[in-house]
Amino acid sequence: GGEEVLITGSNFRNDVGFTCSFGNVTARKSVWISPSLAMCIAPGLQNPSSSSLNVQVRISNNGIDFSDTNEDWNKTNNYLFIDRPEAFTVKPDVASWDRNTTLTIRGNGMRFVTSCIFGDTNHLYPIIDASTNEVKCTVPAVSKFHPLP
Repeated sequence: GGEEVLITGSNFRNDVGFTCSFGNVTARKSVWISPSLAMCIAPGLQNPSSSSLNVQVRISNNGIDFSDTNEDWNKTNNYLFIDRPEAFTVKPDVASWDRNTTLTIRGNGMRFVTSCIFGDTNHLYPIIDASTNEVKCTVPAVSKFHPLP
């Protein structure tokens, strides 16, 4: 939660009750920008036993009557909450100096992890295998980070 989400649509009014909802939860903050644009602060993930949750995003000009929930609206106005992944183990705990090493990282919420970062580099390394509780990625040879003099 806490992300700023821009919402486009039509007939948004700068009224006292203007608000956004994510599923059945009211946004932390709702800001009318124009008749076709709003910014809402997403609430946190409401189900701590889940690592993700897909919900409808709806707008209300008066805080009572929310935007349409018909099938066409539902197809394009969803928000996917993704909990932050939590790593418990990393194996092996030592990488090779001169060749790439495949790391296995186990923990919670790994399903949506797409890359790994090693050390203080800003280079992203893609996940080569993933499941709900485990990801694998390849660590480049240590010599690429710290060449010998």
